[in-house]
Amino acid sequence: MSSTNRSDVRDPRDFYRTPSWCVEAIADRLRPGGWHGMKALDVACGDGAIGDVLKGLGAEVTGVELDPELAAAAREKLDRVFTADFLADPSVADLMAADFDAVIINPPYKQAMEFVQRARKLMGRRTVAALLRLSFLE
Repeated sequence: MSSTNRSDVRDPRDFYRTPSWCVEAIADRLRPGGWHGMKALDVACGDGAIGDVLKGLGAEVTGVELDPELAAAAREKLDRVFTADFLADPSVADLMAADFDAVIINPPYKQAMEFVQRARKLMGRRTVAALLRLSFLE
């Protein structure tokens, strides 16, 4: 996904809302049978856009967000939201030890590699899906 095509103005928090159509496409690909009874985690949940779609598909969604203002907005949409630094807060590892079926994230672009690596490490063999720029493959 490219955030630069939307305008010349960059968000200082590196936050760009995830389009619902994108989440729907990923969710359908990951769980074609649906999300009812599934537990999902978004570790850079922003204002809860990803989780909002997953809840609409029947999932129970937990979010983690560093920015208190965005976390407050996410609390209106998700089942639980923790205000924490996913990359540095040791309590996040305890949270991820819970029985989540999948992590779906749109990480901050400047820290995408760190977010993906930590999510994969903490989730083990469970599903991790990340929305990334194509340049991430370079």
